[in-house]
Amino acid sequence: MADHLYRMDYSKMLAFHKKNNADLTISVIEVPWDEASRFGIMSVDEENNVTKFAEKPKEPESNLASMGLYIFTWPVLRQALLADHTATKTHDFGGDIIPTMLKEGKKVMAYTFKGYWKDVGTLDSYYNAQMELLAEKPNFDIFSEEMRIYSNANIDAPHYAGPNSQIDTALICNGCRVLGTVRNSILAPRAKVGNGAVVEDSILLPDAVVEDGAVVCHSIIGERSTVAANTVLGAKDAPLVVIGNDVVTKKEA
Repeated sequence: MADHLYRMDYSKMLAFHKKNNADLTISVIEVPWDEASRFGIMSVDEENNVTKFAEKPKEPESNLASMGLYIFTWPVLRQALLADHTATKTHDFGGDIIPTMLKEGKKVMAYTFKGYWKDVGTLDSYYNAQMELLAEKPNFDIFSEEMRIYSNANIDAPHYAGPNSQIDTALICNGCRVLGTVRNSILAPRAKVGNGAVVEDSILLPDAVVEDGAVVCHSIIGERSTVAANTVLGAKDAPLVVIGNDVVTKKEA
């Protein structure tokens, strides 16, 4: 999964890059100081010139985290890539390209992003970010007409809700089949919920199956995984349950 979820107007960052005649502009965002060691951290001067870059420092000097979004001036990028091709083995922007440009005195600028941004680099943060989409007025509105969201999802049949199904506050993708109860949950393409089954406060990834009579709560079910009939998985006040891909979870004897 991606490390971050964000919504950005790139034209503003590009205008900033051009105005400052930068060789490289890096989008940054302020993060809590106690989490700064998890990110690539930028130190900047009063004019937003990057003076230092540290990848996941144990003792960060700043709380400006790189978002991993870069705008390069093409001749500078080309020169940096050609030089890096023979100079390093890792060929990494954060580990090689950016530090080298700073050493060479290139003009590296920090563009401070103000807007929606979520770290989804851990399972708990991923779960919380997804659940926030179910709010009546979420901070990240996937139905916004101003900044459309496009996906590469395959074309599937419409989702189907059976005659005895109950659905309350849910995002349900194409190809899903719901015969039981779904509450405050997200169902990715082709997920299935059987007769009498209950899915609550959970995320079912593509092709996940919750069989008849099973109960799934506060959980993430991986792709193509199955929660067997009459199995009870997770609880509302318990830690998040995560089932990996291609797993069959059976009821304990």
